[in-house]
Amino acid sequence: MIAEMNDEVVGYAQTSPVTDEEYELLRIYVRPQFQKLGIGKAFIQEYIELLKPISKLFAWVSKENSIGRAFYEKNGFIEAGEKSETIEGQNKTQMKYVLEIPGEN
Repeated sequence: MIAEMNDEVVGYAQTSPVTDEEYELLRIYVRPQFQKLGIGKAFIQEYIELLKPISKLFAWVSKENSIGRAFYEKNGFIEAGEKSETIEGQNKTQMKYVLEIPGEN
C-alpha cells in the first residue's frame, strides 16, 4: 500500500497473512517531512478495513527504535514479547507489538 500527496509517494506499508484473522505488519514507512500528519495511522486503519475479518495485527520493532515503538504504542499496540536475532552480523533485540481488533457485533 502506498500513500500519495500531490502525485508524490510519501509513504508505504506492507502486511503478510499469518492466518485468516492475523496479519503481520512487515513495514510501515512515511518520509520524514510527511510524518505526524496521520499517514501511518491511516495505513493501520485502512488495513483493518481491507483485511476483515482481521482480529490481530502485529509488528516487530527494534528495541532501540524509540520513535517506532512510540508510534505503535500511540496507535493502540501493546508490547507482547521480544526476540533476539542476528542482522548483518550484529545481535539485535526485536520487540513484538500487537493490536487486538475487536470483532463486529
